[in-house]
Formats: sequence, C-alpha cells, structure tokens
Amino acid sequence: MPGVAAFGHFQTNDLFMRSFLARFERLKPGVLPGIACAFFIWLCVQMNWTGSIERLTFDAAFMVRGPRYADPHVVLIKVDDAAVARAGERTGTGWPLPRRYYARAIRQLDALGARTIAVDVLFSEPGPSPQQDAEFAQATKEAGNVVNTMAFLVEEEPLAAQPDQSPNDIEARVPPQRFSLGTTPFPRVRSAISSSPPQPKLAAGSAAIGHFNVFPEASGTMRRVPHLMRLKNEIYPSLSLAAASQFLGKKPVLLPNNSQIELDGRSIPVDRQGMTFVNWIGGKGSYPNFSLNELLDGTIPPEVIQGKLVIIGVTASGAFESRATPFASSVPAVYFQANAMDDILSDRILHSVAPWFLYLVRLGFPIACALLTARRSMAGYWPVPVLMLLLFGVSAFALSQNIVMPVGLAIMGGFLAFAITSAKGYRLEWESSARADTAVSSLARGTTLLGRLSSTGRDQERLLYTIRLTALDTLGAREVYVLLDDDTKVEDERVLIAARHAQTGGVGWIWPPPALHSQSARRRRARAKLDEETEALQLLMRGETVVAAPLPRIRIDIDESIDGDFSKNTSAREQGGALIAVGRRDGGVFTPRDAVLLETLAEGAGLALENWRYAETLRGRIEIANRDLSGAYQLLAEQSAKLFAAVESIDAALVVGDALGTAAFVNPAGARVLRGATPILGEPVVSALASGDLEEMAALFDKLNSQGVDAKSTRLESMRGSDILVAQFTPLVSDEGHFIGTMLVVSDMTAQRELDRMKTDFVGYVAHELRTPLTTILGYASLLDLSAGRFSADEVRNMTGVISRHCRRMNGMISDLLDISRIESGAPLLITRKVFDLGALCERLIEEQKPYLNPTPVFQFVFDCPECPVEWNGDQDRMEQVVLNLLSNAVKYSPDGGTITIALHKSDAEIVLEVRDEGMGLTEKQCSKLFQKFYRTPDARARGIKGNGLGLNLVRQIIETQGGEIEVFSKRDAGEKGATFRVTLPRDDAK
Repeated sequence: MPGVAAFGHFQTNDLFMRSFLARFERLKPGVLPGIACAFFIWLCVQMNWTGSIERLTFDAAFMVRGPRYADPHVVLIKVDDAAVARAGERTGTGWPLPRRYYARAIRQLDALGARTIAVDVLFSEPGPSPQQDAEFAQATKEAGNVVNTMAFLVEEEPLAAQPDQSPNDIEARVPPQRFSLGTTPFPRVRSAISSSPPQPKLAAGSAAIGHFNVFPEASGTMRRVPHLMRLKNEIYPSLSLAAASQFLGKKPVLLPNNSQIELDGRSIPVDRQGMTFVNWIGGKGSYPNFSLNELLDGTIPPEVIQGKLVIIGVTASGAFESRATPFASSVPAVYFQANAMDDILSDRILHSVAPWFLYLVRLGFPIACALLTARRSMAGYWPVPVLMLLLFGVSAFALSQNIVMPVGLAIMGGFLAFAITSAKGYRLEWESSARADTAVSSLARGTTLLGRLSSTGRDQERLLYTIRLTALDTLGAREVYVLLDDDTKVEDERVLIAARHAQTGGVGWIWPPPALHSQSARRRRARAKLDEETEALQLLMRGETVVAAPLPRIRIDIDESIDGDFSKNTSAREQGGALIAVGRRDGGVFTPRDAVLLETLAEGAGLALENWRYAETLRGRIEIANRDLSGAYQLLAEQSAKLFAAVESIDAALVVGDALGTAAFVNPAGARVLRGATPILGEPVVSALASGDLEEMAALFDKLNSQGVDAKSTRLESMRGSDILVAQFTPLVSDEGHFIGTMLVVSDMTAQRELDRMKTDFVGYVAHELRTPLTTILGYASLLDLSAGRFSADEVRNMTGVISRHCRRMNGMISDLLDISRIESGAPLLITRKVFDLGALCERLIEEQKPYLNPTPVFQFVFDCPECPVEWNGDQDRMEQVVLNLLSNAVKYSPDGGTITIALHKSDAEIVLEVRDEGMGLTEKQCSKLFQKFYRTPDARARGIKGNGLGLNLVRQIIETQGGEIEVFSKRDAGEKGATFRVTLPRDDAK
C-alpha cells in the first residue's frame, strides 16, 4: 500500500516539526537567566566579591585530589617537646632552646652529609650567652651550606626601640646585600618597611638568607607563599626559595615581563599579589622527620641525611606558630616551609589556566546550565547538578596535574542560573497546577449539591460541562471528552481507543508515546519498521496528539461506615469511565506531565461524580465525632482535676477573691503560711488579712479590688514578727475584658532570706580569710625579692616559715571548701583507712596549736588519756581535720581564755573523744542548728568572731562517713558556761 506508507511518512515529518518547535520553545526560558547570571559573575570578578567561594572550592579540590607523595630530598628535624624537655633538664632553660643545641645540630648534619641545611628559626637578637652565639655562628660558617631566616615588617606600625638601641640602629639593620636577588623592577612584589635579619656574625657565615613571612587569608588557611619581598629597592627571596636555590646550586632569575621566577629550568609563577600557590601534599607526617634528640644522640642513619635538604623547625607545644591547610586546621609553620621547598624541588608548582579559558568557563557555564535546565524542565533537573559535579571533578583532576582551575564562581553562576530557571519553570508548573487545583476545587464544589444531585439530573450535566471546561483550560486542549460506563453518545473511534487503553492500564495514556517522537527513536525508526499496531494507531489518530486518564469510582460499604468501624472498610477502587483530551491548541504534543495532570483532574472528577455515595458515610463520621467529643470532655475533666491537684500542692498560699472581695478559693498551704489571717470561703479577704496582723496586705488587696480592670499586678513584701512574707497581687480579667476578681499568692521567704544572709556572711569571711594570708605572703615575698642579700639565713628562714604557715592555712581552708563542694555534688568523701594512734595525734596537735595562740587571754590545754595508746583504723588526715576544727572552735569561742580539755577513752565497743571548753556556751536552739552548713550563732556574729559556718558541718560529714557520730552539750539556758563536743567512733574498725 504505497499510499498508506506515504501518508504515514507525512504524519511522521509533521510530528517531527511539532516536536522541534516545542523543544525550541522550552529553551527560551533559559536564555535571559543564563545571560543575567553570566553578567553577575563578570561583575563579581571585577569587584572581587567572591574570593571566599573560590577558596572553598580550591580547598575542596585539594580534599578530592587527596595527599600526594612528598619529595624524597626533603627531611625535617623537629625541635619538639622532648627536645625542649631535655634542654630544660640539663640547662634549666627549655625554651627558647639554647643556641649551642642548634650549633651541635648543624655540625651533626654536616657530618652526615646534608647538602643544604635550612633553619626555620629567627636569630635576629643576641642570645643570653655570647659564647653560644659565637659557637652557633662558627658552626654555620664551617658547614657552609646553612640557610638562615629573617623577617620583614610590612604593615605601617610604630617601631619601639630596645633599651640598648636607638631608632637609627633599628633602621640600619638590613640584610647583607649579597643575599639580595637584585633590584630588577618587579611590580608584583610586596614592599617591607624594615627587617629583622640574623645577627651579623651569623649572617656572615650563612650560605643564604630567606624571609619566612606569610600572609594568611581571611579564613586563616595558608594557600599561597610570598617568594619575593622588597626592602629599599632590593628584592629578597623567601626561605623556601633560598633553600631550594642553595640545594640546586642555581640562583633564581626574575622575569618581570612574564611575572615568573626561573630556577634551574623550573618556572615559578607570581600572581597579582606577588604570591605563589602552595601545592599541599596533605597531612603533616608526609616527610621523613626526626626529633632533635635523635639527631644529637646519633641515631639517625647517615643515608637518610646524605645529599638531602634538611629543615630544622619548631614543633614544641606553645612554641610554634600554627598554619591552617586545606587538609588540617593547625600544623606547625615548618611544614609550610617544607611544602613550599617540596614544590620547587619536585617541580610541582601550581600554574593557573589561561585567563581567556577561565573567563569562558565562568561566563559560559551559567548560560549552559540555564539552557539545560530549561530543556530538561519537563523531564527532570538531574543533568545540571551532574554537570556541576563534573566541572568540579575536572578542577580536581587539573589540580592533580599541578594546574589551578578556579571553578567556584562558575559553579555559583551555574547554580544561580539553575535556581532562577528552575524557579521560572516551577512557576509555570505552579500556574498549571493552580489551574488544576482550581479545576479540582470546581469539581469538588459538587459536594455542596449533595441534597439535589442525581445521576441523571440537570446538575450532573452541569458538572460534566465543568469537567470538560476545566480540562480544556488546564491542558490547553482543543477537545475534551468525558466518557462514562453507560455513555453511548461518543462515536469518535480515537476517543474510544484512548479510553480503552487508559482503562486497561489504569493510568494515563499518551499518543504519540514519548519514545516515539524522541530523536533516538527517530533514528531507530529509520533502521526498522514500525510494528503493525503502532502503524494502525498512527493512521487512526491522523497526526493528532491524545491523552487519556481513567475515571475512578469508589464504592464504600455504607452499613459499616454508619457503625463507625472504618478499619473494617475495604474501599474497592474501580474504573468508571475515562477523561480524554484530543489535540493541543499550541500545536505541540502531550507530555507525561500532561498525563499526570489529567489523572489529577480525573481523580477530582471521579470524586465529584461519586460524592453522593459519601452522604451516609458522613453521617457515620458525625456520630464518631460526637463520641470523640464526649471523650474529649471527659479528658478535659481529668486534666482539670490534675491542675486542681497541682494548685493544691504548691508551697505558697493561694487566695482567689471574686469581684466583691470575698474568698472564692484558698489552697491548703494558706493555713500554714497565713496562719491566723487565712480567709474562709465566702468571707471577705480584707477582714481576714487585717485580723491576722497583715493590715498592709489587706489595704493593698482592697485597693486593687476597687480599681477593677485598671488594676496592675503588684508585689508586696511585709514583716509579721520575724517572718518575711512576699505577696503577689494579680487582677483577674475575663476574655470579654470584665473584672472577675483578684488572685493573691503569699510566700514565706524567712528561711530563704536567712540562707541568703548566711551565704553573704560566708563569702565575706572567705574573702577576708584569703586576703589576710595573701597580704602577708605578698609582703614577705616582696621584701625577700627587693632586699636580696640583706637578711641573714635565719631571718630568711623565719620569713619563709611565715609564708609556709600562711600557705598551709590557705590550703586548709581551700581543702575544706573542696570537701564541702564534693559533698554537695553527691560525691562521697575520700577516706583512706589505716591503723594509727589517735592519742598521739591529739597530743601532737595540742603542741602544734600552742605557738599560734596570742599571749592574752591565757589558755591551758589538758590532755586526758588514761588508756593511751588508743589505736583506731580510720583516715588519719581526716581525723586531724576533726581535732583541729574542734580545738579551733574551743579557742575562738572562749574569749576569756580558760582550760581546754581533750579527753580520750576507749571501751570494747567504741572510742570516745571529747573536747571541752569554758567559753560562751550554747543555747538548746543553737545546739540543734550548730551542724548546719553556713550556720553561725548570733553571739559569734555580734562579737565579730571570724568563721565560715562550714567547719562543724564538715566535721560531722567526716565522722559519719567513718561510721561514727558527733554530739554537742551545753547548758547556757541554765546559766552555765562552756560546751562539750563528743565524738563516738566504733571499735569494730580497729582491727
């Protein structure tokens, strides 16, 4: 059938043109965003706004590239913590390291055959020993291959002259001219205003000198090294360049026209800031490295050093300046210098790509991303991120080939173009989706016609018309058909075939299929014939594009829905017809997205057509809602009960009065806090407060209650005898703005204020007790420091003895504070048990206490121990704390002196230790509070007796931790003086 074949070929070409025009239309949204983003990137480059982005991608490229092998000619000798520690043990000065160590290191390296020795330590000032300086300079001169370090001052800072130097001397200190690379005009070099070269003797013996200046970037990461610096028109090399030049035996040649440095066939580029990129090898352990101790001990094999470039640098903790790299946040500066030398020796210096190529990438990549995003907007956006990753991979690969290819700006521009074009595409999709949502909403409005919608009535015809109109507007179709199961009016064979395919597959169906009009499919069709079914459909569709979606029908068991058990309801989903769109008004073809959109419309249409089936279901759900509401009311009642219980349990008094001032609620704590002023329900609150000696509180309550809605929350603090009461008055206003009453919350703050006062006294005491010995210590220390050699050995010994006593006093006080802190944190006291003589301990402490007493008043110590020795298994140090505290209290609280007796008795079951004094004594109330933390008697405070209120509390903790108990006896209430502290210790621990 030649005619049929020709017809099919004509339809294929026509479809190709439509597809081509559709693709071209999809590219248009990406043109303007791509050009705009490219212009933005160009502007960023001109304004230098995006250096941080390039730095981040540069570091990321290093991480992707990974570590590389280090040059085998570079060896590190580290002045590490072990070397500093050894120097400190032998000379008494660990840091700075004595210079004779560097001299020995240079001689040892020279003996091992090192080709070049680079010292990454600045020796611009004389050392503490001229002999060591001379030894170091002599070793440098004898080696003849040592490269020393200098530093330049670049920023404009005022120079402070040393005591033995004048400003002219500082200005005159410039490096020897023989270390200069000449006065060649080189525009890309930083200028210095002064320098710190090595000492003249050391410089005279050096083979070369290089500066170790660095210029970290804003992020702190070191990415570039300044190989050249200018001082007074002379250009000087960096330490790494000078060391590499000495090692290679060639002098660097400056090429200002090319902004490069030539060294033995190696080309070192210099950027606009006079810097060269460092090709980091990764990590800080990549080079052979040895400790200075290993070198001085002779444990390094000669073949490791022979013919190598050896760098001596500091890695000791706190003694080196750290550098951040793309691989690590902090490495010693010597690794930076080693890496820069490695780049030159191994000829792995990083070179930048050509500027024209960089501009092409930076400006072309955003345009490409925008066009690709617009092209793929209907099929997914994944190629653009893949393209970005591919560009970054190319950058990382270029870095592995020692080429710097900054792609941060290009990726940023591509991302912006991708985001803008995607947003534009999403906006178009959103508009289409909005039309679809409007369509679904229009269809869903059929649910408001439940009372009058019928399967054959006029409302159903209106609904079908709305469905067709919505699909026409949403898809841009020329014709839309709604085909129902019982519909016999449609005779168009195209519509019937599309409906059959959609109902058979259960999803949207498109003609022509996406693969049929793709370029790859056209190439396949050129090599193979179409199958018979496809040829028949092509002839039947007559070059039209068609999309169809099945109409769902949901059947629900209404009886089960009324019972409310939806968990047993198995909704059966069936196909109740199809929604078909034929032809596009813009001449294009339907896409899978159109099929999905039509499926959404079909879902809404099916729901609208089946909404009457939900009437009974809704009634069942209403019944369930009623039951849920009843349960919610019950839950609310339970929550209210819990809230009421919580209010009942609070520690403060809570009184709620109504608008007339009568008590509407009083919690149980009200009787305890207010006592005689507690209102009775229905009784005026003002009268109850006034009758309980709370007149000020009653007056304020009455005032606020009379103000009504104008009243403000008020706080009042009042006294009732020795009690401190804090009241909070809060007006209660309804949601409508009506005054409904006043709430009064009264808290008893007496105990809290007493605790605050004790803490304040404690802080003042501790401050005084710490300042007093410190003043004495500082005084004697200053006297010894300022008057050295003026006192005899005995006088010095007496002074140091005073300092030691006060230090022990402070140490004891701090130990007590630490013990109390440990107890407060829940940790137990540390007890170390051993058998010791408790009697000997008491006797020793009495003798040690006597020298600390003033001449007046007179004290007499009596030790009563008829059964000594008294051995006990316990913590001797802790028991010394106990006895000292008890003795100290006996002395402090006996202002008139008298006899202080320590009695020690033992029996088979226990040991009893008593400390008795003839002092002020204690009342029964004071005895009950005496072992509380921070507690001090009123008499002690009145007489100004120093104390912190922690000693006896700590004594009780120590005794109870070891299984004992402590008691206090005093009868001051009966007119007797003195007090007795009795400590009872169990004897079962004595073995």
